[in-house]
Amino acid sequence: MTDKIAKKVILLSISGYSAENDALLSQLINEKIRLFCAAGKDCAIWEESMDALFVGEGDEKDFEMMTTSHPNETFDEVMQFAETFRIEGIDNKAVTVIQI
Repeated sequence: MTDKIAKKVILLSISGYSAENDALLSQLINEKIRLFCAAGKDCAIWEESMDALFVGEGDEKDFEMMTTSHPNETFDEVMQFAETFRIEGIDNKAVTVIQI
C-alpha cells in the first residue's frame, strides 16, 4: 500500500479470507486505522482475524479500533455506514476501500 490510508477502511472480500492476508491486516493496524468494515466473502472471519491480531499483538495500543462485518449488505450500505460512523478527530468522510 503506497497510498495514504484513511482512518476508516472497508475491506471488500471477493476471494475470501486466507491467513496469508494477515500481513495486510497487520499493516492496517500499523496505520492506526480506527474503523475496519469487512464485507463480502468470509466477512465475519475477516473481522475475527482483525480482532485477534489487534488484541493478540500484546503491546498496548495508543488508539482504539472498531471492527464490523456486514454479511448480506450491499457495498453502498457498507459505505454509507462507514461514512456516517463518527470518530472524533478524523476526517469522517474519508474511507479507503480495499478489494481483495
